[in-house]
Amino acid sequence: MRIGKYFFFFILSCSCILSAQDGIGDTWSIYTSVPPSTLLKSYQKGIKTAVLVRISEAQSAQWFKKSGIRVLRVLDKEHYIVTMDNEQREVFKDSCYITYVNDKWKLSNTLLQGNVTKKAHYVIKSNRPKHTIAHINRLPKITFIKTEKNSVHVYGKLDLLEKELLPNEEVLYVGQESFNPILESTVRDLNLTINNINKIYKALPNLQGEGIIVSLKDNRFIESDIDLRNKLTNSPLISNTTDNHATDMATIISGLGNSSIKGKGVAPMASIQLSDFSNLLPDGNTYLSDNNILIQNHSYGTEIENFYGLLAESYDTHIYQNPEELHVFSSGNAGLDTPKNGPYQGIGNYANLTGNFKMSKNTLSIGAMDEENKVPSFSSVGPAYDGRIKPELVAYSIIGTSNATALVSGVCALLQEFYMDIHNQNPLASLLKAIVINSADDIGNKGPDFRSGYGKINGYNALKTLQDNRIISSTIDPGAIKTFPIGIPQNAKNFKATLVWTDTPAPINSNLALVNDLDMEAINGTTVHEPWVLNSMANTLSLESPASKGPDHTNNIEQVSIENPISGEVVLQVTGFNIHTLNQEFSIAYGWEEPNSFTWNYPLLDDNFPYDGETASYFRWESSFDIEKGELAISYDHGDTWEVIESQTTLSDGYYFWSAPEDITTTALLKMTIAEREHISDPFVISRVSTLGVALDCDDVLQLRWNKQENVKAYNIYNLKDNIMQLTAVTSDTTYIFDKTKIDSDYFAVQSVLQENKLGAVSTAIDYTVFNTGCYESFVFAEISEDGNAGELNIQLSSLFNVAQVEIQKEIGSSFETIGVIRSPDRTSLTYLDQLPVQGLNTYRLNIVLNDGTSFISEESELFFLTTVPFTTFPNPIMDGVNIFTKEFEDTAEVWMEIYSLEGRHILSKKVGSDRAFILLNELRPGLYAMVIYSNRGDRLEQLIYKL
Repeated sequence: MRIGKYFFFFILSCSCILSAQDGIGDTWSIYTSVPPSTLLKSYQKGIKTAVLVRISEAQSAQWFKKSGIRVLRVLDKEHYIVTMDNEQREVFKDSCYITYVNDKWKLSNTLLQGNVTKKAHYVIKSNRPKHTIAHINRLPKITFIKTEKNSVHVYGKLDLLEKELLPNEEVLYVGQESFNPILESTVRDLNLTINNINKIYKALPNLQGEGIIVSLKDNRFIESDIDLRNKLTNSPLISNTTDNHATDMATIISGLGNSSIKGKGVAPMASIQLSDFSNLLPDGNTYLSDNNILIQNHSYGTEIENFYGLLAESYDTHIYQNPEELHVFSSGNAGLDTPKNGPYQGIGNYANLTGNFKMSKNTLSIGAMDEENKVPSFSSVGPAYDGRIKPELVAYSIIGTSNATALVSGVCALLQEFYMDIHNQNPLASLLKAIVINSADDIGNKGPDFRSGYGKINGYNALKTLQDNRIISSTIDPGAIKTFPIGIPQNAKNFKATLVWTDTPAPINSNLALVNDLDMEAINGTTVHEPWVLNSMANTLSLESPASKGPDHTNNIEQVSIENPISGEVVLQVTGFNIHTLNQEFSIAYGWEEPNSFTWNYPLLDDNFPYDGETASYFRWESSFDIEKGELAISYDHGDTWEVIESQTTLSDGYYFWSAPEDITTTALLKMTIAEREHISDPFVISRVSTLGVALDCDDVLQLRWNKQENVKAYNIYNLKDNIMQLTAVTSDTTYIFDKTKIDSDYFAVQSVLQENKLGAVSTAIDYTVFNTGCYESFVFAEISEDGNAGELNIQLSSLFNVAQVEIQKEIGSSFETIGVIRSPDRTSLTYLDQLPVQGLNTYRLNIVLNDGTSFISEESELFFLTTVPFTTFPNPIMDGVNIFTKEFEDTAEVWMEIYSLEGRHILSKKVGSDRAFILLNELRPGLYAMVIYSNRGDRLEQLIYKL
C-alpha cells in the first residue's frame, strides 16, 4: 500500500500536491483521506475524477473557462472541487495544487460538523434522480419521500446514506435542510443598524421617504413582490426585462418590510421610477427633474476603464445642467482585479472601478464595508484615473457594492425629504454629498483613502447635520475669498468640514477632470489647517500611504479636520483659486464631537436582538473617550444584576459581536462602564423568529402552526391587507385556525409577545398556498422495533383539529384492515407497535377520522420483517429480475443465489451484495426454474420461480 500511495502521488506531479505544509491541507483534510488503490485505479482507467484544486481567485474564472473543467463545489475563494481528466489536469499543473478527494465533499458542512445519529429528513441533489430513486427503493431503512426537479428527499440514518449513496457518481450533494417555501428571495445582507439608519427612525419615526421618488436605472423589478406593492411610478424608460437584482435594489431603497425585517428598505414610503440601464447615457437632459426625481441609483458596471470618456463627460455635463440631481454609482466588485490600461496599468488591487461613467466627478461612488468596518476584497477601489479620491463613501454589504449603493440612495432620499420639509425647496446635489461625506465615520487609515474614501456613511449623523443646520451654501467669483466663522463649544473634539461643488465638465479625454478649482482652509486661533490630500503616484507604496495635509488641486471635494480645536471659533476660508466660469456654486457641511461622550447605536429602545431574529449580531456604539477600554455587561432583570460579557472592550471599535443564547426570550439592558462611569442602554428584546408553517389547508379552513418560545405569553398573527402586514389575530397557542373566506390575502407572519408586553421578532412571511399541505395530510414510517420483535410505526399528523381518532391499518390479503385505534390524540407525533408483523412484506397506512365522520387516508409505508426466516423474495413470476431481502447479518456474512433448471442443470450464480438487493435475470429464458439462496452461516431458501 505504501508503494502504491507514493507511486500515485508521483504521477500527479509533486508541484500540484495539496499538503498540510501548504497551510491548507489541514483545513480540507477531511476530503483527502482516500484509499490510494482507489485513486490509482481511477487514474489508470483515465476517467474523470473529483479533485480538490487550489487556484487564486483572480485566476479561477479564466482557468476554468479555458479548460472546460466543471466546478462541483466551491469551498472558498481559492479552493474548488472539480471533475477533470488527465488532459485537463495538465492545464493546471503549473498554476495550482491538486489532490484527489473522497466522497465527503458531497455532504453539507452542517452534516460534516455535526454528530447526526438519529433518523432524519435529508435532501439529495442528483443529476440522475430516477436512477437514485431506484437505488433508494432497494435499500433497507431508507425511505423515499418525494422528488423535486433534481432533488430527492429521503428519511433515514446518515451513516447509511454515506455508505450507500455517496459513492454513486450521479449523487452530487446530501444535506439536511428546511424546505418550507419562503415568499421571496430575501435581500440577504440588508441590515440598517450598521450605518445608523435605525437611529433615524427612533429620532423621527415619520421620516420614511414619503413623497420622494427614487429612480432606479436597472431592469424591471418584480412588481408582485409584497415588499414593493404599489411602488412603481409610470415611466416611458422602463425595461422589458424583469430580474431579481432590480428587485433587491428596489427593496433596499424602499422595501415595505412585509416579507421580513430584511425586506424593509431605508425609505419605505418612497416610490420607485425605473429606467432601463441598457442605455448607459444619462436619461434626457431634464427628464428626471421634470418628473421631480432628484436621486438616481446606478448599481451596475461594465469593465475597468481609467480615462475620462464619453460617459464620464456626459454625466458631469448632465449634473452640471441639473445641479439638484444626485447620481449614486456603485464602485464595482472588481477589487482584486488589475487595470490593464490607463495610468495605473499593472498595479494590482487599485484603480479598478468598473465603468467609465464612474470616472465622473459630480456623481457619488459607493464601495462596500463589512460588519467590522473593513472594506472587503471584492469592493472596487480608487483612485480615479487622474488621482481623485474614489469611492467617496462605503456602506454595508458583504455581497456586493450594488447593495451598498442602494443603501446610500435610500439615506439620501430621507435627507431630501427632511430638507424639503424644513426649507420648502430641493437641496443641491453638492449639499447632499457634503452632508453624507462630512458625517461619515472614518475607517481604515486616518483621513480619506482610496479604499473607503471619506469613510462609512452614518445615516443618523447625516440627519443631525441637517437638524442642527450645520450647512453652508454659497457662490464664489474667480480669485475671491469668502470666510465663514463657526462657533464651537469648549473642549470640542474632531472638528470636520467638507466642501463640495458641482464642477463644469472637462473636455472629453482630458488628463485632469477638475476645471474650477476651489480651495478651503480652516483657521483656528493662529493655525491654518489645510485639507486632506492623498499621494496618487502610480505605485503601490504611494497609493497605500496615509493621507497628509496640503493644497488640493485634483478633487472637487475638500475636507479639513482639527482633532483638538481651540474653543471659540473656527473660520472656514474658501478661495476661488482657479475658476474658468463666471462664478462657482458650492456647499459645505461641518460638525464636531462632544468630549467624553458615549451613545448606544444598537440595540435601541424596544429593538430586537439579533437584528433579523436569526443570525448573531453586533452591539454598536459611538465613543469620544480617550480611554481605550471599557467593561461591557448585560442584565436580564431590569438592572438588578449584571453579567459581564467582556471586561476589556475596545471602545474605538464601536462594535462587539455577541451571539445571544438561543433559549433566551426576554428583555435586557446593556451597560458600558468607562472609568467608573456607567452608560446604560434603553430596554431591548432578545428573541428569535418563529418558524411559521401550514398544518391544514382544507376547503374553507386554514390552520397555521409555529414553534413555541419560552417566556412568551402570546403571538400576534399578521395578514397582508392594503399592501401592509396588519395585525389579524392574537393567540396564546402555537396554532391558529382561519376561515379562509374571511382572510384578506395569502400572506401571513407571526410575532412573539413577551410577558412584559414587549414585541419580539417577526417571522419571515409565508404564502400559505405554496406549501401544498392539503387537508389532514399524515405520514407513517415503519421500522423494526429495537427488540426486533415488532413493527414500530412512527406517525406524524399535520393537525389535531377536529380529529376523533387515528386508525392504523394493515394490508391483509387484498384489503386493508384496522389493527389499532388511537382515540382523541393529544399530540401530532405518535407511535404504535404492531406486535404481530408477518415474515416478509408488511404494508401500513393511516385512516384519520374527524368528529363529523369524514376520513382521510395517508400514504402507505412498507416494512420487511425477517426474524424467523432468513430470506424473502419477490415478485414471482418475475419480469427482468428479482428482489432478495435478507435479515441483518454481521459484516462477515456472504449471501449467494443459484439458479437451476428443473432437470438440475446449474445455470448461473450471483452474489447478493446487500440485505436489500435487486438481481437482474435478463439472461434467463421464459420458463420455470429452481432458485436457491444461501449464506456462509448455513441459512438456506429453496423455491420455484417463473420467468415471464
